[in-house]
Amino acid sequence: ALTTFSTPSSVAPLSSANFLLLLIRHPHRTINAIKINAKNLMVSPIAYFILKNKYPSLGKGELESIVIAKNRGFLFCSFDKQALKLAQKEKVKSILPLALFQAIKQLVGEEELQKLISDIEEKDRRDLSTIKQNLQRG
Repeated sequence: ALTTFSTPSSVAPLSSANFLLLLIRHPHRTINAIKINAKNLMVSPIAYFILKNKYPSLGKGELESIVIAKNRGFLFCSFDKQALKLAQKEKVKSILPLALFQAIKQLVGEEELQKLISDIEEKDRRDLSTIKQNLQRG
């Protein structure tokens, strides 16, 4: 059985596969902004400001995501290399975008993955040609 994540009462619970798809389709938003379960995804202000003082150049969204991942035991994924290095320093479990795309490919198949990648490229104006090449190589 797939793990389900709580959602507001007006929305059906998400399977872990759909949760991953939701996150990867909206990488410009933080986990906090998605608000799947506001109580579980609240950012600790103290933890946030500690990291903000240690790493002032990192953006709010990346910092919030790292704090949430650290506090909730979630995987952190980002296209931002500096954010990934910070997560590693803070001992937050991380996954590289390519590895996440490979996992999603196993869950939904090639066709759905290509739609997802095209959607991200269009909505976030992000070039994922290198990731697409690496995915084709296997």
